[in-house]
Amino acid sequence: MSVNAHEEHFMHVELFGKPALFTNSRVARYSVPKGFYCYDLRGSDYDPGKPATVENIVAVNHAGTVLAPEPVNIPKEGFRRLKDGLNFLGDYLSLADFCKEHGLALEPDSRKFVLRPASPDELGLFFSQDEKDAELGTVGHLRADFGSKGKEFWSTWWPHNGNKLNTPEFKAELQDFVNELRENGPLKSLSAMHEYCGNHTAGRLGDGSRGSYGYIAESESYRYCLRCTPIQGDYNAYLYIYDRRVQELAQLEKRLEAERALPEMCFSVLPSDGSLICVKHGETGYYKSDWDTGDPVKNRELADFNNGKLGVSKAQEEAMVAKSMTGWASQEPASQESGMEQKMGGM
Repeated sequence: MSVNAHEEHFMHVELFGKPALFTNSRVARYSVPKGFYCYDLRGSDYDPGKPATVENIVAVNHAGTVLAPEPVNIPKEGFRRLKDGLNFLGDYLSLADFCKEHGLALEPDSRKFVLRPASPDELGLFFSQDEKDAELGTVGHLRADFGSKGKEFWSTWWPHNGNKLNTPEFKAELQDFVNELRENGPLKSLSAMHEYCGNHTAGRLGDGSRGSYGYIAESESYRYCLRCTPIQGDYNAYLYIYDRRVQELAQLEKRLEAERALPEMCFSVLPSDGSLICVKHGETGYYKSDWDTGDPVKNRELADFNNGKLGVSKAQEEAMVAKSMTGWASQEPASQESGMEQKMGGM
């Protein structure tokens, strides 16, 4: 498994008397920042897990990886024996923490798009859902394969939503996304995709599709959903892109529609002390009722009776109470003062 140097937590070590970082995992070379040097450690045939030599790349008997701010002199034989040259200092550090502790400058993570494995409830985002295009803000989808040699990149674009979301702004960002993943990501080649999926198995899609993985990256305005199938002869990538602003507006409209169906007011009881309260549509907080009996059981019965007369269901009451605490879609988010008690006379 390869890890990203910017994301890994390393063991703090000394390598030939100089500070360095160690991990049992392989480190993706593309993630190593400028000013650092990455070396693999090889174990012996008798004890493969115990580092014995330092090398540029180790395929068999890999026993760890080190990052060092200074180059290690590797003899012409292609390896350097460790002997007592690797000492563990007992603490764990991120790359950023290591640089801070040793007064080193760290080149920032240059990735604009960071992929994460999809969750099970996001499965539908990796396939066409024409009936939901408007609600999801689907810009379009791209299909690609790596050709017969596994190193080409042949793609076809399908617009959604009548191509109205395919703006110059989007086209520029999509090109950036593809370029970045083509340079140092799963779109670089078939072998790179196979390695990436093998190192990020949490993205395996549970839809029964053969060997497919789903990963999501988000920018300020767009959500990129990449379905990877690292199998020769298949279409290797499907990329669905959604306009997050359109999604948010659609979600807001759904909440507003649900709120419009709620009553003007309802009765309820406070969970803390069983007091009888009244909640009004569109207002945060609640009103203390003059009809409070001082008895939580009787207050509950009175709330149910009054809600019945008003035609308020139990589900509507629960929704009204929740929105009075968290805020209504038609208003600004609830402030710290929301939920404060007010007095409602005659009720």
